[in-house]
Amino acid sequence: MNKPFSFKILQEMDAIVTVSNSWLSRVIRLRTAGFKGWFSSSNIGSHVGIIVKKILPDNRVSFEVAEMMPRGLEINPIHNYFETDKDKSRIVAVVRNTCFNDDKNRDEAVGRLFTMHRFKTKYDYKELLGYAFPFLKDCPKSYYCSELFAQFCIWYGQPLQHPKYMGDNFPPYGVQKATNLEKMWTR
Repeated sequence: MNKPFSFKILQEMDAIVTVSNSWLSRVIRLRTAGFKGWFSSSNIGSHVGIIVKKILPDNRVSFEVAEMMPRGLEINPIHNYFETDKDKSRIVAVVRNTCFNDDKNRDEAVGRLFTMHRFKTKYDYKELLGYAFPFLKDCPKSYYCSELFAQFCIWYGQPLQHPKYMGDNFPPYGVQKATNLEKMWTR
């Protein structure tokens, strides 16, 4: 696609897939995409956030990103992903699950996401470590970044599809390449 990014394409519950040059981002890309994921010029995703809207006091709409971070579910400005610092994260794809084209599903999912934020949903370190240590069990009430989006897709009746991954066990690159998502924008 390689068109300039436009906020006009966004709707709530879209997933943004991002990448950075950090060592953790490189390890995630290496684990999920092999050696082609190691290089900093890569457009292979290493983090996923979910788009939500915030209504500002003057009634303007601001897009925000609900994302699993080390301290749990946070809602952060999308503009963090447009900073020019080469070590900052940048958006490499925006994808949409069509189950969220339905207003009722989307509104309910956004409400659920804000409830999870209010009740401080925790980051799933154990599941993330499970990529290296398969004997570790999943924590059903905590999530890592792409697992949260995959779980919402399951809850709303359209699980992600990819030949290599299943259930909510989806790395960011798996979300980026899921076969049943609409590609709204790619770098």
